[in-house]
Amino acid sequence: KRNIPAVNSANIGSSLIDIEPGTGRIQAMVQSTGYDTGANPEPGFTSVNYATDFARGGSRGFQPGSNFKPFVLTQWLREGHTLSEQVSTASRTWTSGDFHSSCMRASIQPWTPGNAEGGGGGMLPAAAALKQSINTAFVYIGSKLDLCGIAQSAWDAGYRPTQNSDWEPIYTPQESDITISPNMVLGTQTTAPMYMASGYSTFAAGGISCTPIAIERVVRPDGSEIPVPSANCSQTIEPEVANTMAYAMRGAFEKGGTANASKVKDCRPAAGKTGTANENLAAWFAGYTPQLVTVVGLHQDTEDGRGEESITPFGKWREMTGSSFPVTAWTEFMQVALEGVPVEKFPAYTPP
Repeated sequence: KRNIPAVNSANIGSSLIDIEPGTGRIQAMVQSTGYDTGANPEPGFTSVNYATDFARGGSRGFQPGSNFKPFVLTQWLREGHTLSEQVSTASRTWTSGDFHSSCMRASIQPWTPGNAEGGGGGMLPAAAALKQSINTAFVYIGSKLDLCGIAQSAWDAGYRPTQNSDWEPIYTPQESDITISPNMVLGTQTTAPMYMASGYSTFAAGGISCTPIAIERVVRPDGSEIPVPSANCSQTIEPEVANTMAYAMRGAFEKGGTANASKVKDCRPAAGKTGTANENLAAWFAGYTPQLVTVVGLHQDTEDGRGEESITPFGKWREMTGSSFPVTAWTEFMQVALEGVPVEKFPAYTPP
């Protein structure tokens, strides 16, 4: 609230959720607004939980933007490519024929994607494309992959799409709900912060994916227990791929990275990715240490929690991108949440 007050001139809200890797335990879930279930809540109050999906009292979701790119790079590695492989950043017009999808026909109108801050035109390693979050490079990467494989890798990690207009009010997402299209590589389908935290937790846990859980035990007065939902932890991403992704996402905090302004104390190894949705409808930062995954989301505060207008500069923030408020809030939270927690390194990895 210190960064984004519940009532503000830009009509934006923010949320934060963190999950323990390898267990699925939700350790914290907060947002900048107050809670009110009334039909006409006061400004700064809502009953919408921005961190979850519609079936769990949340919104209909937000576009993750570049927060989705690690799932694309996961498939890149799974198909035998490397972080050092050169990819093109050139801007060009793409058509459906430039892309491959084994499970369905994925079509798109002629498409000329650009980069938020311009640039592009040369070749660079895939790891640098992630570090600098270059859209044109990821469209090129997507053109070399099976789009259905990208959906599979995202699902395996824990990404879930949020509700489409024709879904039932209480609905569990299915893998088939992921939209297969060339522009999926830029994170165009809506999701919830909880699902992004779940996906990044899989990277943090060496490829072990767990369903997020909010309840550990329910005990009756007589001491007997009521069954609670299971985290259903299992190995869904190859350990070497997950560990390579941790190595790649450390670049966000390095010079030239999109989160290089963040400094986690104690020299803790950390990995992460910024995300800014199309037309600035949402902004994100998802980051983690080996012990904790935290996702911060920023969005326009609307009735259903889904942004419909660009989030605009507010207060000290000259721009509302993943590199601005989300990185700052993530850093402030992690400094406190990890206080007294031993520094732990990611598994050793030597890039090819």
